[in-house]
Amino acid sequence: MASSPALKVYDSNNNYVGSAKEVLGASVMVAVYGEGSTIRIGHSKKSILWTQGTDGDATESYDSTGLKMAERAGAFAELIIY
Repeated sequence: MASSPALKVYDSNNNYVGSAKEVLGASVMVAVYGEGSTIRIGHSKKSILWTQGTDGDATESYDSTGLKMAERAGAFAELIIY
């Protein structure tokens, strides 16, 4: 059985809006939901890897977005797929 995607996306009102297995998919979602939306590993606010607007525009460079997220993910970096 396949596992649930590790990357969770929340809008700026902290509403869960979707998940992704790849940085590209999560980046596109935060771009659509706009400033203040977040990408997390799991559902906890403690696991925020990217905040749209604060950390930049995720769609400007998926590589840079992924690298920053991997840096913040630490031991969970292997869950991030480019």
